[in-house]
Amino acid sequence: MYTKLRGFCLGVMTVWMMSLAVVSYADDTEIYFARADVDNEENKPRANVMIMLDTSGSMRNCASGTGSTWCTSSIPDRRINMLEDAIKGIINNTPESINIGLGRFVDANNGEVLVPVVPVNDRTKPSFLNALSVINPKGRERNPGSVSPSGGTPTARAYAEMGRYMLGLEATASYSGSTGPQVQVCAKAGDDECAGFPRTVSTVVEGPEVCGRWSCTKPKIYVSPVNKANQCESNHIILFTDGRPSNNETVSFDGAVSCSGSTGNYTCQTQIASRLNSEGNSLGVKVYTHNIGLYMGETTESNMKEVSDAGDGATHDSDSAESLLNAFLSTIDLIDAQSRSISAPGVAVNTMNRFQHLDELYYAVFQPAESSFWEGNLKRYKLVDGEIRGAADVNAIDASTGFFSSTAQDIWGDVVDGADATKGGARSQLSERKLFYSGPAGVSGVGATSSVVWANASNPNLSPKDDFFDWPADVSITRANMFHGLKTMWADPMHSVPLMVNYGEDQNYVFVSTNGGMLHIIDTSDGSEVSAFMPYEMMRRAPEITSKPGLDENNIREIYGLDASWVAWRKPGEEVTDGPEAVYIYGGMRRGGRHFYALDVTTPASPSLKWQINAGDDGFKRLGQTWSTPTLIKVPTSDGVVPALIFGGGYSPADHDGPTHTLSAGDAEGNTIYIVNAENGDLLWSATHAEMKWAVPGGVSVVDINFDGVADHLYFGDLGGQIFRVDMEAGGDHSVHRIANLGRNTAGSSENGDQRRFYEAPAVAYVKSGAENHLYIVAASGYRAHPLDEVTNEGMFVIFDEDALYGTTSATVTLSDMANVSGVSPAEVASDDKGWYYLFKDDADRSGEKALSSPVVFDNKILLSTYAPVESEVDDNPCAVRYGAAFLHTVELRTGKAASILKDAPDDPDRKRSQGLSQSTPPPTPTLLVDEDGNLIVVVGTEVIGEGDLGDPQLRKRRWMQLPKDEAGEIRMRGADGGDEEADGDGDGEGG
Repeated sequence: MYTKLRGFCLGVMTVWMMSLAVVSYADDTEIYFARADVDNEENKPRANVMIMLDTSGSMRNCASGTGSTWCTSSIPDRRINMLEDAIKGIINNTPESINIGLGRFVDANNGEVLVPVVPVNDRTKPSFLNALSVINPKGRERNPGSVSPSGGTPTARAYAEMGRYMLGLEATASYSGSTGPQVQVCAKAGDDECAGFPRTVSTVVEGPEVCGRWSCTKPKIYVSPVNKANQCESNHIILFTDGRPSNNETVSFDGAVSCSGSTGNYTCQTQIASRLNSEGNSLGVKVYTHNIGLYMGETTESNMKEVSDAGDGATHDSDSAESLLNAFLSTIDLIDAQSRSISAPGVAVNTMNRFQHLDELYYAVFQPAESSFWEGNLKRYKLVDGEIRGAADVNAIDASTGFFSSTAQDIWGDVVDGADATKGGARSQLSERKLFYSGPAGVSGVGATSSVVWANASNPNLSPKDDFFDWPADVSITRANMFHGLKTMWADPMHSVPLMVNYGEDQNYVFVSTNGGMLHIIDTSDGSEVSAFMPYEMMRRAPEITSKPGLDENNIREIYGLDASWVAWRKPGEEVTDGPEAVYIYGGMRRGGRHFYALDVTTPASPSLKWQINAGDDGFKRLGQTWSTPTLIKVPTSDGVVPALIFGGGYSPADHDGPTHTLSAGDAEGNTIYIVNAENGDLLWSATHAEMKWAVPGGVSVVDINFDGVADHLYFGDLGGQIFRVDMEAGGDHSVHRIANLGRNTAGSSENGDQRRFYEAPAVAYVKSGAENHLYIVAASGYRAHPLDEVTNEGMFVIFDEDALYGTTSATVTLSDMANVSGVSPAEVASDDKGWYYLFKDDADRSGEKALSSPVVFDNKILLSTYAPVESEVDDNPCAVRYGAAFLHTVELRTGKAASILKDAPDDPDRKRSQGLSQSTPPPTPTLLVDEDGNLIVVVGTEVIGEGDLGDPQLRKRRWMQLPKDEAGEIRMRGADGGDEEADGDGDGEGG
C-alpha cells in the first residue's frame, strides 16, 4: 500500500493510532475523563511533539558540566553526545500515539525545523539519525574544532519559530538548497526505500515508484502538523537547553507577542508559552510547552518552570547522560498518558468527602490527573452563619461552582490554596513523618507493628528488613527515592471520609486514609501529622506507589490503596472530661485489596495493628474487595452479647468491572455479610441465602427496636438489585430473608434498563404512631462502576417491612407490589401497597441520573443526593471533560411527595422533589446539623443548602454538633397527626 506522508510544508499524512475507548473505565473515575468515541477515526488519541534542540557552542563542553572548558580530556563524551544519545533513546522508545519533530538553533539568532512532526517508524528513523549527524558532525571526536555545535543561545527566537511551525504561520527561517530528488520523509515504494537527508527541496513528486517530497515555496508558510478535525489530539513543544538565553534581538510572534530586548531573560519565552497555551492563538488550538535543562542550576530551573507553567507543561533539569535521557522519556511518557486519556481533567479538586464536628468542617480533597497517582490533602474550615469559611473568617466557596473559590485559604494553611489539593491543609504542616507499618503475618520474630527510622533518609532502618516486603531485587537503585516518597507523599482520599475522635477536653484527632496506602493521623489543633500507618500489603507495593506511574495500556488507573472509610470504638474514661480508656479504629481497602484492619490508636503518635482479616482465611473465602464501612454494635451470640463489627462481603471486580450492563449469574466473591468480634476479629457469623448471588459492597444498617443497645435487625442491598433483612436471634442463630427484588429479575423488566444495583446501605426509619409501628426501608440505586451510564432506570425505593415487627412472613416485594409515584402528579399510596418508588428517568433533561450515596431519613422526610452525566450545552468538543450535574431530593417518607425539610415551610403546590446543586461531580450523603437555636443546617459537600427552625427542643445544642449514630433511637419524630412519634432512624444508612 502506498501512503503519502505530510512534511512540514506540503503534503498529506495519515497515521493509525491505538484506540482506547473511554468505556474501558470500570470505576467512578470515568467522570474525570472525556467521553469521546475514540473508535471514530477523527478522534484518535494522538500527540504532536516538536523538540527544539540547543546547538549552541556550549554543547561542545565536556559532559562533566563543570566550567566552560572545551572537552579535551580522555573522556570523549561531550554535551552534544549526551543529547544525541537521549534523542536516539526517544526515537527507539516513542509510543505509537506520538509524532515527533526536531528543530534547532541556527545562525545564532533564530531556529529552524530539521525534521517535521511525523510518526516514528522504520521509514522515518533515518531522517532523525541524519538530523543528529547535522547537529553533531564530529560524533565523539575529542577535539571537534569550531564546527557545529556553535554559536549563541537564541532560545526565545528559536522557540517562536517552533511555535510558528506548530501554528502554520509564515517561516522566518531560511530554507533553500538542492532541488534534486532528495527527500525529507520516505514513503515505501515497491521493494525500495528512498534515502537521503536534505532540509529543502523545491518540488512535490507523487507516484507509486517515487518518494513524496516537501518544500517551502513563496510565501514560506509552514504546514502545521495539527489536525483540527481531531479534537482528541494534543500538541506540544519541548525546549531543551544547557544555558540561559543570550540573544537580545526583537521577537514578534502570532500578532500578540513582541519582546524587544528581553530575550536575554525568560520574559519573552513566558509570553510565547501563554500565547501558545491559548485557544485565542491564530490556529485556535492549544500548544503546550515543556522544558528540559542540562546543568541549569536552581535559579535558572526556576525561570524555566515559569515558562512551563505558562504553557501547562513539565520542567526537568538533569546533570548526567542518564538523567537527561530520563528527563526526555518522562516528558514523553507524560504526553503519552495525556494523549491516551484523551483530555486532562477539567477541575482541579473534588471535595467528595467531608466530616463535621462542632463548628469545624474537615474536607478530604484530591486532584484528578492523567496518572495512577493522584495528589490529596485534608483541609479544615468552619461553619459560620450558614457559610463555610476559611482563614480570616472569609467565605471559602464559589457559589457558581459549589467548590472552593480561587481566593480561599483553609484554616491550617499559611497561603491561599483555593481549589489546589497540593497547597495548604494537613500536607502543608507535614514536617517529620512518623511512619508505622505492619510486617507479614506468621513470620517468626516480626512484631505486629514497626516504625521507619529516618536517621539516614536514603537508607533508613527497617525492622522487619526489606526481605519481608518482596521488593524487586533492584529496589536498592531507587531506595532513596522510594523512602523520600514515603516520607513526603499525600495521595488522594477519593472515597475515604475523615473520622474524628475526641481524646478528652479539646484534644481531637482526625483519621483519613488514602490511595497511597497510608492512614494519616492529624492533630486538629494545627493540622500536623502525629503519625501515619501503612499495612504490610501496602508497604510491599511502596516502590510502585512512590514511582507515581501513569495509566496502564488500557487507559485505566492502576494504584489503589486504603480508600475505604473507618469507624472508631472509643471506650470512655471514668469522667466525661477524661481521655478515653482505649480507642480502636476499623476499616478496609476498597479497590486497594481484600483485607480488613483493626488498629489500636489509644496513643495516636504510635498506632499498632490489633488484628487483621485476609480474604481466603477460614470463614472468609467469599470476602471481596473491602468497600464496606463497618457498623459497630452489640450482637447476641451463643455466649451472650458481644461488641461486634458488621460489614458487607465486598465488591467482586471480576464480575462487575467488565463492559457496561454485564451482570453475572452469581458473583465469585462478596455475596455475604460478616459479623466479627470487635476485640479480636474472630468470625461470629456470616450470611447465607439461596438468593444471595451478588456482591454486597455497601454497609449494613442496624435497627435496635427495644433500645437496649443490641442489634435486632440488619438491612443491606446487593448488586443484583435486592434488599435483605437479617433477624438477630438471642442464641446467635440468625435468619436471612429477601424482602425485595427490584432489579433485573423483576417481572416485566427489560434486560438492561432494570439491572439496578445497590452499592450503598439503605436507610431505616422505625416509626411509632399510637398503637401502630412501622419500619420504612429506603434504598436508592446507582451504577457506581459506570456513573456515565444512561441506560439503567435508577430510582428511589421505600419498602414497608411489617414482617420484622410482627414476626410474619410475606412474599418478596417487587415493583408491581409498590405504588409508582413517578411523575408530576404522583399516585396515592394505597393501604395494601408494600411501599412506593419513583424513577429518576422521568426527568428527560437528566438522563442517567443515579444515586451514588446513601439516603438520609429525618423527621418523616428523606434527603438523597444524586448525580446525572448531563451533557454540556456550551462545549460540543467530544474530548473535553464534562462532569455533569448534582441534585438534592427531599420527599415525604410515607408518600414520596415533594417536601421541605423545614418545620413551618409553607405549602407549595409547585414544589419539586429535587433541586439543583452547584457542584458538578457526584455529591456525598447530605449532612444535617443543628445549631444552638434549634435551626437545621443541610450541607451537601461544600454547599450549604439552607437553614430553618426545626421546632424540636430535644435537638438544641450548645454548639454545632452532628447527630451521633448511636443517638438515632432517642430522636422523636412527629406523627401524621402532628403528635410525637419515636423513631429509630439511621441518619446516613450505616448503622443505628
